[in-house]
Amino acid sequence: MKTALAARLYGRAAAGTSYLASVPPESGICGFGYGSKRTGNSIGADEAVLVYVRRKLPKARVRSAHLIPDEIEGIPTDVIAVGEVRALGPRPVPCGDSISRVAGLSGTLGCLVEGGGGQRFILSNNHVLAGVNAGTSGDDILEPAAIEGGDAFPPIGHLSDFEPLHFGAVMNIMDAAIASVNAADVLPEIDTIGRVSGKPLAPLQHMAVMKHGSTTGKTRGMISDIAADTAVLFGARIAHFQGQIGITNAEVPFADGGDSGALVVEATSLRPVGLLFSAGPTRSFCCPIQPVLKRFGVSIV
Repeated sequence: MKTALAARLYGRAAAGTSYLASVPPESGICGFGYGSKRTGNSIGADEAVLVYVRRKLPKARVRSAHLIPDEIEGIPTDVIAVGEVRALGPRPVPCGDSISRVAGLSGTLGCLVEGGGGQRFILSNNHVLAGVNAGTSGDDILEPAAIEGGDAFPPIGHLSDFEPLHFGAVMNIMDAAIASVNAADVLPEIDTIGRVSGKPLAPLQHMAVMKHGSTTGKTRGMISDIAADTAVLFGARIAHFQGQIGITNAEVPFADGGDSGALVVEATSLRPVGLLFSAGPTRSFCCPIQPVLKRFGVSIV
């Protein structure tokens, strides 16, 4: 039934190859199985074809080509979110992986940067690495994120610095932070994108961009605003930002929860453009990368 379901969705794999090879990465599907169907936290008696996905989305946000049918040949299906499935423990890891504070929300390791003295850091958001101004220098940063079992492994880094987020009437220009890392633990390549250019690029209207986030993987979009002033929710509090980059979705949402901190690059040259920090149903927002790098005195490796 597993292979039958994959074949219904994406066609049969060539003889002698894994049927999983026919599943496109953008589907979000990372595996199939067969077991008991779950309803909430309860395990039922009915057997089901299990579909493992990186993130479970509402049906309205899934492209029709990737919608899982309710049954296959009379056997019900059960979609189960498992995150990004990786071999446990080995490092170095590419940029684009999930990270978090010990008790923090999951975000994305945006890129590897280097200070003037040769010290290397990972770049992400304040709300990912510092928990919205709650962090102190030396706090552990986990990879993968705590929700994905990162607390079972040695921290990948330690919080070094963050630009404070302001609430109320004070405007913000970035949501950014850095954490020191052992250079041998993080590859400069971004997962599914590769090695990016170290030369930042100013955003332009209609520029094609892409990113790899730990939730939605590699997605593409188009810059539709180069001077966005936005009000962003951080829990129950609102922070106001000015001069941000607005990105319109392409075929799928450009970003979702857990993608915060991803590096946004121009789609052809792979030159860095922005640091993703917020998203809505139709548009995402990122901080221009040049002021972020200047704030911390770093350059992209």
